[in-house]
Parts: sequence; structure tokens; C-alpha cells
Amino acid sequence: MEKQYQIDHLILSVYGIFVIETKNYSGWIFGNEKSEYWTQVIYKDKFRFYNPIKQNWSHVYALKKLLHEYKEVNYYPIVVFAGDGELKGINASVPVIYGFELNRTIMDLSNSHCLSLQQIEEIKEILNVNKATHGKIKEEHTSKVKNIVKVKEIKEANLICPRCNSELVLRHGKYGGFYGCSNYPNCKYTLKG
Repeated sequence: MEKQYQIDHLILSVYGIFVIETKNYSGWIFGNEKSEYWTQVIYKDKFRFYNPIKQNWSHVYALKKLLHEYKEVNYYPIVVFAGDGELKGINASVPVIYGFELNRTIMDLSNSHCLSLQQIEEIKEILNVNKATHGKIKEEHTSKVKNIVKVKEIKEANLICPRCNSELVLRHGKYGGFYGCSNYPNCKYTLKG
């Protein structure tokens, strides 16, 4: 199965395709476009999150693959921080901006025409068809996951191990009673008692 991508925002225009990744973070944001992760600092706490530029480049790559017939298209990746976070020490050739800077950034990047209105309509149709297909795949996946969860709950209610289908037996440990798989140590599944 082909990998699916969730693109936050796309703008199709005669100037090309603007691929916009949005983030909503507070605190100070530090990052380098070549790093795997960026850092969010809130007071003394630090949190890592996946590099939004790399994430956005994967979206651009997927679009180029999907729209391979349109070789003349200009792609403009943009990362927008919409929360109250403060960008600090960002090292990037891709625009990493605040929400209020988006219109100006798009205007600045809109230099030369590369698409006709007819091509824009064709691309829009390709994207809509692809979106509908992925929507069906997502529905099927969600249905399968719900079914797996339901089966697991039924097995647990009947004291059957969801992993290996052996019986779950009542055991006592240092933190109280629990159900453990009768196939232990081959299966280490446990359930709160």
C-alpha cells in the first residue's frame, strides 16, 4: 500500500503550488532544516518534535510523484507557526514564518507564471480524486482498527489472551491481583484484576 500524506494546506495558483505545513506551539522554538528534530522550550522544560521542514519536503515529494506529468510546476514549501511560540535560532532556506507573515511570503514567492488556468483545474481534479481514494482507505483502516479493539475487549471479558488465545488466569503480584496469560513465559500478556 502506498504511503499516505496529510498536507495541512495547499494553494494552487498560476505561480505554482504552495505547500503549507502549520504548527501550533508555545514557548521558544529552535531548529535547523537539516536536523531530524526541533526543540520547543517552555521555561526549563524541553520537548522535541519532528522537523517540520523535512515533514513538508515529504509532502512536496509526494505531490511531485502524483503530479509527475506537470514538470514545469514550481513548488513552494512554507512552514507556518500559528501559536504564540517564538521562533529563535531557526536556520532554514525554506520560509519558517508566523501566521501573519503568510500573505506577504506568498506574494514575495509569486514571481513567474508556470501554470495555466486549465492546468490548475486538471491538478485540482487529480488531487480531489486522490483525496477521495485516500479517504476510503482511511475509512477502511479505521473500521479494521475498531474491529481489532472490539475483538480484544471481547477476549479480555472472557478471560482469553488477545495475543495467543490461551486462558488468562488470576495471579497475585506485589501490586495486587492481575490476570496473566497461562502461556507464560512464552506470552507475557497481563490484564488488571
